[in-house]
Parts: sequence; structure tokens; C-alpha cells
Amino acid sequence: MTYSVYPPLHFKKGYTLLELCCYHGAVDCFKFLRTKFSSEITQECLEFSFLGGNQEIMGECLKYKKPCGYCMDNAIISHNIDFVTFLVNEYGYKIDVIPCGQSNNLESFLAYFDQTNNIHRCFAYSAMFEIPSLCEYFLSLGTNINIMGEFGSALHIAAKHNCIEIAEFLISHGAKINNNNNKSEEAHLFIKPHNIITKK
Repeated sequence: MTYSVYPPLHFKKGYTLLELCCYHGAVDCFKFLRTKFSSEITQECLEFSFLGGNQEIMGECLKYKKPCGYCMDNAIISHNIDFVTFLVNEYGYKIDVIPCGQSNNLESFLAYFDQTNNIHRCFAYSAMFEIPSLCEYFLSLGTNINIMGEFGSALHIAAKHNCIEIAEFLISHGAKINNNNNKSEEAHLFIKPHNIITKK
């Protein structure tokens, strides 16, 4: 099956019924396919089990497959902090702040900060949540408003994700549009049509 509701396929023609059971957390169907048809547990089964949220399915998949980065991404996307901490504690995986922001998972984002105390990276990606007080919190801890990460500054990230209120907040607190890099043009293109007032 290849419907657009499911994650994109890269190396396969479609998903198996067992994989879709894992995606939907359909434990009875999962057991039936395993018992009656000996359906194979694939890596996608394990990855999808972190989206489906059924611990019984996940436990069975973990007997045959090892977690990968996609499992952590899916645990974050599903907003299941128990799965996230399980992967951190049992398998040593790190929380990625980018899927935290993309899926608006503030709890996992703050768990990342608690584990790493990386004020600068958290400040840059806090822009994705569109919560000015969150940005203000990291600023109060002493980070630089123009600190650059792998995808630019907090202002660049706000521009990329169309976060107008955050862009206004950052500029009002001294964020620079011109940082002499290729991200500055993106910020300019975002700020101009939204009439965001910049300091002269």
C-alpha cells in the first residue's frame, strides 16, 4: 500500500500489512498476521511502532530489530516522552531539536535542554515554537541573540518557518538581519513583505 497519509517510501514499492499494523498500533491484527502468516518484522515495523504507540508491538519488534534514528524522530513526532526517554536511557540516542520544533513537541525540546544545557542551540531553535517567552527565557540565561547554528540564527529560523511574531520579538531585542552569510537574504525576503520594523 502506498497512500500519501503514510511516510514517503525511499527503497520499497509499498508497505506490508504488518508495517501498517505497527503504524496504527493495531495489536490484534499484528498478532494475527504474526501467528497465522508468520509475517516478517522489518525495520519499518520497529520505526512505525514508535508512531503507533503500542508498547506490546514495539516490544515484539525490538526482539528482532535494533532502534535507529528514525525511531527517535517518530517518538518525538508522536509526542510520547516515555518512548523518547526509553531510547535515550536504553540505547544512548540523543534528542534532535529539529523534529521537536517541526512537531511542536515542547516537552522533548525541554528534555533536550535538561540533558545538554546547550543554551545557544536551544535558543536558536526555540524560534520554531512561536512562543516569545521561550526565546526570552534562553536570552535571560546569557545566550547571544545573533548566535549562529547549522541553519543560521534564531531570526533565520523564524524566517524559514514564517514565525512573524518571533521575528518581531527578535528584531526588537537587537537581532541582526545582515550577518554576512547566505541566510541573510532569506531573512530579508521574509521581513520586507510582512512590514516588520527594523532598527536603523
